[in-house]
Amino acid sequence: MEILAHRGASGYLPEHTLPAYALAYGQGAGWIEPDVVLSADGVAIALHDVTLDRTTNVAELYPDRARADG
Repeated sequence: MEILAHRGASGYLPEHTLPAYALAYGQGAGWIEPDVVLSADGVAIALHDVTLDRTTNVAELYPDRARADG
């Protein structure tokens, strides 16, 4: 059976981090499947969501920079 780790071992460690990828590999994952989105300036980043709200406090720190489309 092949094991694919989506976002690494994200149930144990912060998703899309080297430690999460290493733990997933250590737990037997043969594949790591990251999510890739483009930042506002066109840089590809590993992030499951299209906004930073779930994984950061960016909305709290910069309320004046909220996206017009929510």
